[in-house]
Amino acid sequence: MILFVTDSHCYFDVINEQIEYAENSLGLFISCVIHLGDFGIYKSQLNDFFIRKGKRFKRPLYFIDGNHEDFNALPKLVTKYKDFFTYLPRSSVNRIEGYRFLSLGGTAYMDSMNTQHGSVITDQQIEKCLSIPRDNVDIIITHDCPSGIGVPNTRGLEYYGETGFHRSSELKDHF
Repeated sequence: MILFVTDSHCYFDVINEQIEYAENSLGLFISCVIHLGDFGIYKSQLNDFFIRKGKRFKRPLYFIDGNHEDFNALPKLVTKYKDFFTYLPRSSVNRIEGYRFLSLGGTAYMDSMNTQHGSVITDQQIEKCLSIPRDNVDIIITHDCPSGIGVPNTRGLEYYGETGFHRSSELKDHF
């Protein structure tokens, strides 16, 4: 069984705790973890967990980026730590546990104070997704929600406009 988690924000021990809970308390065997953004691609935190403390995840971990990662260092860091986790680039299809996942990390633009440039889902990434034949994708995974569905319990986000990434309806219609 695949365990989906999100928004761990560099608290990597929590991921192992979730695996243990699913297996020990719920009796489920977890084959791998897919992290849906805000994993925590930051040099010092990765070094601390994997190198200094010598820790690893209890199961293979795949992740898409969110809006809280070091986007300038992301390519270098995912290469350096490739033995510990697998990055699923935006607009790519990846086969995991027999499913074909279309990965679309990132988020919609909110404002310049809260949204890193590298986190924004671009029209080019949407176009690349739309160029993939519908029969080549089983599941779309993204950090942001589709526009129009809202985000419950997020009072204050309405200040930035409608939640969700633009053009999400095109992906829904295509796939």
